[in-house]
Amino acid sequence: MRAPLAATALVAALAFGAWLLLRPSPGTVVAVREPAPATPAPARPADVPPSATPNLAATGVTPAPRATGPRVVGGVIKERGTVRVVLTLPAGVEPTVPLRIDVTSKGPALADYPLAVRQEDGTWLYESLPVGAYRLRVVADGLQATEADAVVRADAETPVPVTLVAGGAIAYRAVFLTGEVPEAVKLSLVDGRGVPVVSTIQVPAGMVHLGADVRALNLDLPAEARIVGLKPGAYRLRATAPSGEFDEQAVDVKLGEPVAVELKIRR
Repeated sequence: MRAPLAATALVAALAFGAWLLLRPSPGTVVAVREPAPATPAPARPADVPPSATPNLAATGVTPAPRATGPRVVGGVIKERGTVRVVLTLPAGVEPTVPLRIDVTSKGPALADYPLAVRQEDGTWLYESLPVGAYRLRVVADGLQATEADAVVRADAETPVPVTLVAGGAIAYRAVFLTGEVPEAVKLSLVDGRGVPVVSTIQVPAGMVHLGADVRALNLDLPAEARIVGLKPGAYRLRATAPSGEFDEQAVDVKLGEPVAVELKIRR
């Protein structure tokens, strides 16, 4: 029994010696590293809630419709509509009075120029226009030129009421000081403030717009014709000969008969 007791005592002595060697001294500070905070894993797509789409109907706000033009298939416009111009004329003016109706697209330019056809009920019908917004201009001798807007929808008819009122006109004649008549002249018409006026020249072949754009000022016009569709008021009319010489006169337009103006141009 003495041998096991001696062995046990030896093991205990060795363990105590190892503890003395490894234990920290009283003045030693042992640093303890704290665990780093855990970084949250990025949210998976399934964890992200979808953004809510506002319900405009619930708020009373009507969503704006998308601006769309006519549907084109193989270069052919498939969406068209009609426009019916309903005229209201002054008392004493017959529905058969000669007039001109022009249509201008407020969007893409028209590939061809449509014409309005007079109907038996006195209205004027554009039978086929591409969907979109348009500006109509109605001109007749003795009446003021009037404009109106129209929106054409697919396979639908758009009525456009136009009320015409009495107007005035200028019957001009341009001659050289020698009494000869120039082959053609260029005209410009401005109001009392000097602002160019969109007016219409009635020539034998029809009606020509004057002052709608710069190109209109360069048109060769007859030396004698009539400017129609004018509002009463003060104007200044200038006629320029091919030589560049011109004459300009003040004109006071009134309702009723056209005002006669003779412009005398030096060669």
